[in-house]
Amino acid sequence: MAFKKSNYDPTWKEEIAPRIKKRDGFKCVNCGVKQRARGYRDKFDKWVECDAFMEDWAKRNGIKIITIHLGVAHLDQDRTNNDDNNLRTLCQRCHLRHDHPHKMRERFLQQKFSKPSPTNAERRIETSKAKVIFPPNI
Repeated sequence: MAFKKSNYDPTWKEEIAPRIKKRDGFKCVNCGVKQRARGYRDKFDKWVECDAFMEDWAKRNGIKIITIHLGVAHLDQDRTNNDDNNLRTLCQRCHLRHDHPHKMRERFLQQKFSKPSPTNAERRIETSKAKVIFPPNI
């Protein structure tokens, strides 16, 4: 999820998130990967941390090396609930997996209860109608 400062407590970035990451040992509480670890996920989705030799081997074999950046997730999806029991340190993969059911439910409700957006053909018709200019009566 993109970080929008206005959606979070003013102390989130400087105080709350660092405190939770420290509490959790700067590791993802789900998969155990460490902050700023470099490596890749294998075909079984297991994290493989790389030293310089392994990184060189992986690159030669077309394996993309990534750097882990940990985030702090709100377990109940409520960004205003900054209780320590509601916050967990997660890597990007685990954070996305945690948020996925909520995002799908949110998208479903938005589609079900919002006005359908016009199709491209409907937009062209509306645009062409707006450009019709009638000459003044003489």
